[in-house]
Amino acid sequence: MYIYNPATQESIKLCKLPSPQFEKAYLVPGFGFDSSSKQYKVVQLSHTRIEKNGGDINTEAQVLTLGGLNSSWRRLENVPKIESYVGSSSAVVNGVLYWITTGKQILSFDLVSEKFELIAFPPIQSLSSIILLMNLSGYLTVAVGPCRYLELWMLKDSNEHGSWTTLRIKLLPGIGGNIFPICLWKENEILLLCNSRILICYSFYNGEYGPIFEIDGIPKNKEDSTTRSHSYEVYPYVANLISLNLESVSQSARSKGMKGTLSATKKQMQERC
Repeated sequence: MYIYNPATQESIKLCKLPSPQFEKAYLVPGFGFDSSSKQYKVVQLSHTRIEKNGGDINTEAQVLTLGGLNSSWRRLENVPKIESYVGSSSAVVNGVLYWITTGKQILSFDLVSEKFELIAFPPIQSLSSIILLMNLSGYLTVAVGPCRYLELWMLKDSNEHGSWTTLRIKLLPGIGGNIFPICLWKENEILLLCNSRILICYSFYNGEYGPIFEIDGIPKNKEDSTTRSHSYEVYPYVANLISLNLESVSQSARSKGMKGTLSATKKQMQERC
């Protein structure tokens, strides 16, 4: 597994994850920022169905802190015995990681307290209709569809797990199929990605679509006997200059600690004099 920072063009290969307790486990990753320690964390869930116990689910979780003095995987305790939905990606909102589970619940992990919780799912009929779990402009959002509409279920208050609200996007002929929300755009508008290469705006105010423009340089999303299919996802990006060089980060932290100790010692000596 690799972590890449487009702003600094740094990349690091994470240390090897310890083998799960059981074989044939499938892994579900997550990545987010711990606001208390000012460090990034990688979380890895592993799920195994134990046939000998009637198909019970064994779930393990481990976390790796980037830039920590001890940059190795740590096993997490009190992990709920629940299975993440295969094919669903994680989402991070306000320092909390989220995964969709097969039990029609959302598993959350607080990156500061490192505690898990389960959140009640919005009233969606089938998990197969879910397109994406995402951070939509600061709100945990479940995108559902498409049929005639693309529905966006947004959790307005993370402390009130039942406070879901819905936004509906009416799909036009030729727009349906491979369509994904990206972010809220301007006032009462949302930016969408269609067929992995076309950006389009939709207005919740009047139900109309804005200008359509294609992203240059991306192969068409198609498949034939000679060309493999291409599928792309687009995410909002906010640049940061935090170094991914774990050694330099650790050395910097140690250097700052040493300077603080020397300054305190010097101050004490001056007071005694």
